[in-house]
Amino acid sequence: MKIEKDKVVFIDYLMSDESGDTLEDTGETSRTGFLFGHEAMMPAIEEALADKEAGDEITLNLSPADAFGERHEELVEQIERSKFSKEMSFVEGSEFEVPGPDGHPEVIRVQEVTDTHVTLDRNHPMA
Repeated sequence: MKIEKDKVVFIDYLMSDESGDTLEDTGETSRTGFLFGHEAMMPAIEEALADKEAGDEITLNLSPADAFGERHEELVEQIERSKFSKEMSFVEGSEFEVPGPDGHPEVIRVQEVTDTHVTLDRNHPMA
């Protein structure tokens, strides 16, 4: 059966960085499913999967723009701790979601915590 719009597609994938280090590997036991043709997956991936058949294997090399976006240093912000309530605690490496400007959730990572500042990063973790 060909992959086409409105079909439920299950894929397993291995994602690696430019140096070949594995970033994510679903293996065969935790396949990812999505409704094809409804922007549930990156456009470059949907384009590469179009008209493929069950069992087909593909290899993609995506540019940052086609994947998780370029890293933008202006999305890294150092904020004085005094701007947050005293009850708030931050742990380096932790993530939390806030509504983004378009209403979709935006993931923010706590990059660094000092006695006086918290550095937050709004870039995608894989950008």
